[in-house]
Amino acid sequence: MVRVTVCELPDFESPAFETAFDDLVEHAQSHDSDLVVLPEMPFSPWLAGDEPVDDVTTAWDDAVESHRNWLARLDDFDASVVGSRPTVVGERRLNEGFHHDEETRGVHYKKYLPDEPGFWEASWYAAGEEPFEPFECAGLDVGTLVCTDLWASHEVRAYGRAGVDLLVNPRVTERRTTEKWLAGSRTMGVLAGAYLASSNRTGEGRDVVFGGSGWILGPDGQELARTDSDHPFATVDIDPAVATSAKTTYPRDALDRAEE
Repeated sequence: MVRVTVCELPDFESPAFETAFDDLVEHAQSHDSDLVVLPEMPFSPWLAGDEPVDDVTTAWDDAVESHRNWLARLDDFDASVVGSRPTVVGERRLNEGFHHDEETRGVHYKKYLPDEPGFWEASWYAAGEEPFEPFECAGLDVGTLVCTDLWASHEVRAYGRAGVDLLVNPRVTERRTTEKWLAGSRTMGVLAGAYLASSNRTGEGRDVVFGGSGWILGPDGQELARTDSDHPFATVDIDPAVATSAKTTYPRDALDRAEE
């Protein structure tokens, strides 16, 4: 069994952020968490809330530096930690999924980018071009889906066929779309035959009302845990053998036969 923690954290500009982060560390320690899932780019303001009209290099570089400083604190969890961070590769600004276990390494670049009010992401940074590759984390085979990547069903199906036990979905989503995201999470977890763990921002920032609601779902879409404003952290034991077994059952087996 692997113990997984999800959360909802205030926007980084909120005075409550640092206390909430410390409380999350305490929760993970007291629950002996093996893996903690953070929201998308949690350690800077939500830059994509503002449509860029000038050069964004300075703001992006400030966000990169802020994440670098906060990532140095992740050892406090005494657990593996996943999330996403702003980064620069060559001349490309990218949103990179990361895995921290004593050191931080990139494991994925967000590929599917919205570009609309509150979420001007394609205007802020580039889409990842690299393939979606599983990685090993806390004894699990894990597939990363940074926010909108969740909706790419062909990528999710490929993760399932690669045998992932868990999909992690760090996200920043609005309150008004929470039920849509929960429905999508259920569907994609079922498609992969994998657990799914997602964390989100809460509160407000840059004229966006964030939805909170982190969740952990089973391989057949069952809700195992969900956070709310009174319970911003949730921890569940997951069994990789259950995910392995799920991949041999409907609808995964029917899809496998069609793809042979």
